[in-house]
Amino acid sequence: MDCEKTGNVDIPSAGLRILLVGHDTTSLSNVAAILEEHSFKVTAIQQATIALSILREQIDQFDLVIVDVDMLEMDFLDFIKSTQLIKEKPIICKTIFSKS
Repeated sequence: MDCEKTGNVDIPSAGLRILLVGHDTTSLSNVAAILEEHSFKVTAIQQATIALSILREQIDQFDLVIVDVDMLEMDFLDFIKSTQLIKEKPIICKTIFSKS
């Protein structure tokens, strides 16, 4: 995988396979579109239980998991613990904060 050097960190430049998990369809599609514009391969899933099932069956198909901290089905920390029990994968937690 090709990488670009940013400071002291190597960042993959393209082709990273990402499992994106979040219940908000608008946020999910927006984040997926942005990642795909940068040549990342994104699989977007709305339900945490389905995402865990996919990871159990196809763990080697993903390089990174991005999960929304505001999941409806389960606490995101439980999701992360379950993911790490399957096989260690890097996980990024994201949220969308809005002032009302």
